[in-house]
Amino acid sequence: MHPPVTVTFLGIAHSESLEADIRARAVKLDACGRGIVSCHVAVGVPHRHHGKGNPFSLQVAVATPGEEIAVKREGQRKELRAVIRDAFNVVRRRLLEHAEKQRHAVEHGSSI
Repeated sequence: MHPPVTVTFLGIAHSESLEADIRARAVKLDACGRGIVSCHVAVGVPHRHHGKGNPFSLQVAVATPGEEIAVKREGQRKELRAVIRDAFNVVRRRLLEHAEKQRHAVEHGSSI
């Protein structure tokens, strides 16, 4: 079952291709952490400081029954796809760590 994914664009133009990329990466997370309840992704302009080029902010929040994983990254618009990839890699690693903790707790009969 694929988790419900919400993609929000804040202060920047909506991009169908960017949203499709984000949704595809979110669906792949389901293989890493069974039981994902939701996935929220926000892409936007972090602040209105003018001397920093074209900044953007990316926030990914994934909720599981035992934990919520949140990752925030900032970068330049020309690096947007690379930052998205890196943020989802971090989320994937954290989901795997969470699944390992749960597996370890079940094997040893302790509670998390």
